[in-house]
Amino acid sequence: MNYLMVVEYNGNLFCGWQIQNNGRTVQYELKKALEILFKEDITLFAAGRTDSGVHAKGQVVNFHSDKQLDESELEYRLNAILPRDVVVRKVKIVDDDFHARFSAIAREYEYLLHPGKSAIYNGLCWQYRRFIDDSFLELNEQVVEILGEKDFKSFCKSATKLEHYRCFVEFAKLEKKKRFFLFFYKS
Repeated sequence: MNYLMVVEYNGNLFCGWQIQNNGRTVQYELKKALEILFKEDITLFAAGRTDSGVHAKGQVVNFHSDKQLDESELEYRLNAILPRDVVVRKVKIVDDDFHARFSAIAREYEYLLHPGKSAIYNGLCWQYRRFIDDSFLELNEQVVEILGEKDFKSFCKSATKLEHYRCFVEFAKLEKKKRFFLFFYKS
């Protein structure tokens, strides 16, 4: 059986998605919970990896097992085992050839910006000290510069070796939401 999961997590206390020796990771927490339920070694595949402190609202993950468990029962049982900062939003049995990373057709990202310091939103958004209301329209006009296919090599670690560094950004927008600014894009 090939299980697809949609996972949400608060990344504040994680060293990112991928299992590491130097700290707590989302992949490790999910793997540990799944292995308790399936009583076998589980290998997880994610649509992408997040860095330390990054949150996810809909991370797509898949894994294979010979055992078939009811989807809603599995979701319920996983959420009973997982720590409070990781939630499985959906479990679905999918075709064997589905792979969370290679079957993904797009990825969406959101960045929440908050003017000044906030205790409540600490760790949930980027807190900036400058007030940007006056330049909001100008910033939104400049967001279109990242649309289309661009080379993102400058955003990679210096030792990263990829076939290419090009990415197609389909949509990008900066939007004002009360006191916040929300920047989101789809690639």
